[in-house]
Amino acid sequence: MTGQNRTIMVTLAVLVALFAFSAFQFPFILSTRVIGNLLTDNAFLGMLAIGMTVVIISGGSTFRSVRCWHSAPCCSAY
Repeated sequence: MTGQNRTIMVTLAVLVALFAFSAFQFPFILSTRVIGNLLTDNAFLGMLAIGMTVVIISGGSTFRSVRCWHSAPCCSAY
């Protein structure tokens, strides 16, 4: 098993273990309503991860333009 495969397998194992523990403590965590709420409440994290992936793949050049774009409302407030 390569290092990357091992990392993915350990991550999935921890996720399954935590989910199983949560299901043992809170039986209704397996309902579709709870899972849907978890996905919708944390959707911004997925968007952030996609954006950061683009930044990492592009070599960080996007970061400078995003930083300037992000600080523009702060500068315009004065």
